[in-house]
Amino acid sequence: MTHDAVRMVFVGLVAIAVLVYLLVAFFVQFYGQAIVIDGASAIASFKRSYRVVRTNLLATVGYTLLAMVIGALGGGVSLLARPESTSVSGLPTLSVPLLIVVGLLAAVIGSVVSTFMLTFPVAVYDEFTTT
Repeated sequence: MTHDAVRMVFVGLVAIAVLVYLLVAFFVQFYGQAIVIDGASAIASFKRSYRVVRTNLLATVGYTLLAMVIGALGGGVSLLARPESTSVSGLPTLSVPLLIVVGLLAAVIGSVVSTFMLTFPVAVYDEFTTT
């Protein structure tokens, strides 16, 4: 087997492992809500999450994509608020007062995004299980 063939097999195995992980994570993403809202046991909550996602597949894909976009935006803001990011990305260095304003703005945006990301899955799960 050539070096390129070994590399391709390795890349393929890693890709399969990543896809399996993402698929499992997609189907069990509501297990925490099943434990808290439904009072389910750990194993029952995984089964419940799988059933909820399978029953609401298209809506769950939309919810997951929306959550990923919001999470990426929140993460991008927090990365830009780091003082080191200006020197690495080539952005101009901020003055101390402006850095404080940017930091406070990032804290507010981060708080809003965090609150949304913690409550939105509960609302989605509740909507999926009551309809």
